[in-house]
Amino acid sequence: MKWPHVFAFPYTHPVISGYPNKFFFSMYVSHLFQRLRNWMQRVRMSTRLAVYFAVCFLLAGLATIIVVNMVMRQQALDEARDKARIILDHNLAIHTYFTHQLKPHYKTQFSLVCKNSILGQSSIVRSRR
Repeated sequence: MKWPHVFAFPYTHPVISGYPNKFFFSMYVSHLFQRLRNWMQRVRMSTRLAVYFAVCFLLAGLATIIVVNMVMRQQALDEARDKARIILDHNLAIHTYFTHQLKPHYKTQFSLVCKNSILGQSSIVRSRR
C-alpha cells in the first residue's frame, strides 16, 4: 500500500495539539504532484493538452474573478467617498447658512424683542400673559 492511501491529511503531530506537521504536509503535497506527474506520463498527448488547457482556463478565470472583485470593491469605495463628500458639503452649507446669515439676523431680532419686553411693549410677552 502506497502512502498516503486516502486523500486526507495523513498526520497530525500529537504534541502540537492539532497543528499539522510541516514535514509531513510537504511530503503529502510532493506525493500528490508525483502521482499527477506519473498519470500525465501515461496518458495520450491529446489528453495532456486538454488538461493543460483546462488548467490554464481555470487559472485565467480565477485571475479574472479576482481582478473584477478588486476593481468593483475600489469603485464601491470611491462611490461611498463621493456620497460622503456630498453629505458633508450639504451639512457644511447648512451650518454656514445658520452661522453667517440666520444667526446675525436672529441676534438683532432677539435683542429688539428683549429690549421691547423689558420696557413692557412686546406683543409676544403680552400674548403669553
